[in-house]
Formats: sequence, C-alpha cells, structure tokens
Amino acid sequence: MASGQFDLFQVVLDHFPQAWGADNYLMRNLPPALLQAGFTRTDPLHLHTVVGTDQRSYGFKVGMRAVEIYGNSGIVSPALTQALRDELNLRADKGTFHIVL
Repeated sequence: MASGQFDLFQVVLDHFPQAWGADNYLMRNLPPALLQAGFTRTDPLHLHTVVGTDQRSYGFKVGMRAVEIYGNSGIVSPALTQALRDELNLRADKGTFHIVL
C-alpha cells in the first residue's frame, strides 16, 4: 500500500501484524513443526496474490483496518488517524491506491 520508502502508510502497515502479536516466521517454521507432530507429508506454501485498488476491495478494508489499529494504539492523535483515513479514501478515489495481499 505504501508508495515509497518514506510513505507514512509503510509505518501503519508495519505496525499492523505487530499489534496482533503475529509471528512473521510462522509459515517458515510450520512444516518442521508439523513433521515433528506426526504429520507424514507437508506441501510447499503457495501464495496467491491479490491486488486491491478500490474502496470495495478486500485490500482497501485491510488498509482501513490497519489505520484503525494504528490510531487505537495511541501512537498518533485522533486527528492524524482521521487524516490517514481521508488520505486512503483520496488515493482510492484517484486510482492511486494499490495493496498487494
């Protein structure tokens, strides 16, 4: 969703999995853990990317949810949270919103 290294949305998206306590290495560690648990076979992970580009897309909803979580964390003010929501809507309206999931 971020359009460059210094895009504020990069910070928002980086905060998103951390807020949930997600393990970034889960999919890398899962196959050996399954084998150790007695599963006889594991298949490689297949990724199917989806690009969200408008306000109706799942990607837009993920982006908006990331903004909400970032705003609720108390790191930024409610005014900045609203400005991030507005910017996300503006990017979707202009056709410059893209998020790869």
